[in-house]
Amino acid sequence: PSPHPLPTEAIHSALAQLHQGTRLLNQGNVEQAIAHYRRAIALNPNAVEAYQYLAEALTQQGALAEAAECYRRAIELTESASSSAAADQTEISMETMVFHRSHPTR
Repeated sequence: PSPHPLPTEAIHSALAQLHQGTRLLNQGNVEQAIAHYRRAIALNPNAVEAYQYLAEALTQQGALAEAAECYRRAIELTESASSSAAADQTEISMETMVFHRSHPTR
C-alpha cells in the first residue's frame, strides 16, 4: 500500500476507467479496453483489478510476456495488502495482550 493515500477523486476516476475498460473488453474492443486499464493504473497504481483485467486483455491480444508481468504485479499488490493487514492484526493482538497484562481482572 502507498504511504500516502490517493485522493478520492483519483480513486473514483480510476474506477470509472476500470469499468469503461471492462465494458469495452466485453464488447470485444480489446485495444480500447487496454487503454482504459492503463489509465486506471496511472490514476491508482495499487488497483489490483486493473492489473488483472489488463493482463486478461493482453492475453487475448497475444502479449503474453506483458500479461504475465501484470499478473505478477497484481499478486505483489495482493500479498502486500495481506501482509499489511496481518501486521495490523498482529499489532492489535500485541496491544490487547499488553493491556490485559497491565489491567488484570480480579
